Amino acid sequence: MLGHARLAIIDIDGGRQPMVSADEQIALVFNGEIYNYRELKAELVSLGATFSTNSDTEVVLVGYRSWGDEVFERLNGMFAVGIWDSMRSELVLARDRYGEKPLYVHERADGRIAFASEMKALFADASVERRFNEAVFAEYLAFRAVGAGETLFAGVEEFPAATVRRYSERGRADHLFWSPAVAVRERALDDALQDVEQLLYSATDRRLVSDVPIGSIVSGGLDSSLVTAMAIRAAGRPLDTFCVGFDDPALDERPYARAMAEHVGARHHELVVRDHDFAESLLPLTWAHDAPLTHPNAVPMHLVFQFARETAGVKVVLSGEGADELFGGYAWYSTVAKRPSFMGAPALDLLARLLPAVGPLVTARRVFRADYPLEANAVTGLHRLERLGLSTESVRSSRRRAFDASRSERDALYLFDQRTYLPPLLQRQDRMAMAAGVEARVVFLDHLLAESVNALPDAIKRPGGVRKGLL
Repeated sequence: MLGHARLAIIDIDGGRQPMVSADEQIALVFNGEIYNYRELKAELVSLGATFSTNSDTEVVLVGYRSWGDEVFERLNGMFAVGIWDSMRSELVLARDRYGEKPLYVHERADGRIAFASEMKALFADASVERRFNEAVFAEYLAFRAVGAGETLFAGVEEFPAATVRRYSERGRADHLFWSPAVAVRERALDDALQDVEQLLYSATDRRLVSDVPIGSIVSGGLDSSLVTAMAIRAAGRPLDTFCVGFDDPALDERPYARAMAEHVGARHHELVVRDHDFAESLLPLTWAHDAPLTHPNAVPMHLVFQFARETAGVKVVLSGEGADELFGGYAWYSTVAKRPSFMGAPALDLLARLLPAVGPLVTARRVFRADYPLEANAVTGLHRLERLGLSTESVRSSRRRAFDASRSERDALYLFDQRTYLPPLLQRQDRMAMAAGVEARVVFLDHLLAESVNALPDAIKRPGGVRKGLL
């Protein structure tokens, strides 16, 4: 049984789901957006395929019929897909390259499979046990999220990104169809600048495909400003921009966003979030998030999405998420680069142990530990959790597996953050947007752009040690 609740963006009337092939052999449910669906449709038509809608959903369906699992490698977009293939008696699940769209799976003891985009949908099945997963508690406290396919609920798996899975009478088989890990190669700075600008422009242009109004969330910061400027250039017309503000001047970004919007000729809108807005939103947004809210900006993020839809009828917004993990925007990239390069891991650990655990030296002890790159983005240090009696060995082990030891420490950190730190940020944004009936599109995670940037060494991404210096 397949079911679907749709936020209609492309081919409002024709893209209804579940969608069934003309011969009724294949049925599909699909959450997301395929930005290159028109090009894929033209290719399929040249191969003799016929279409009855103008939707990207039908392109995925017909593409699967023509190319099998290869269709997922051809998709440029965000997606969580479930396909029942009655010809092979197989259930096929697939998820986009960075896990922008959520997908949860529960494998029942009797062999039945339940999958959904929200935890609540799984729990509508009484056989899915609502039991807290104590094994991931320390990791959740440390990093505000859990990885390696685990969730806060025992027996519920977060389906891995960039993966196709087949369930059949023979069991299940997983296939990884993409990885952000590409070989790092030296490039001249000018060449890298030219490539990144063109790829970023193309990625932005692709994400303008829509049958409903599109806008952009802006802060006046680098990432959202670049995306907005390129979107207006690609669209050839003004777009609506939306900024959230606060009464506290220290937190208020409106002056910067306003200046940027005026510079690029956008129709600008501002929303002020106050204490009572925050308080009233906590419970409903916790429900929407399927987990405790761990990022304070989740609430204003949702409110500005809601504001965009109610104020300007915008159902699609462009987002600057992902730039920090690709281009080195966090402080720990600089810290790792400054660690004494002439000292090996044993010497670093020895130095960390010799420093007294007092005052500012606590930070120094943490930085000099060999495992610092694995723990740099923790909101609660693992040593603090250990003092509370919580075991952190499984946390350390799982994060070591996510760290590519074949690369230099600096270059490995980018992929590590893309695999561990970025997914919960994407999850938060998707939940807060969809709860407002809005689709958020992440420009920087276009896989063609990501592959090119991941091939650049740290010295090119942060020339002169400047965070996101290339951008």
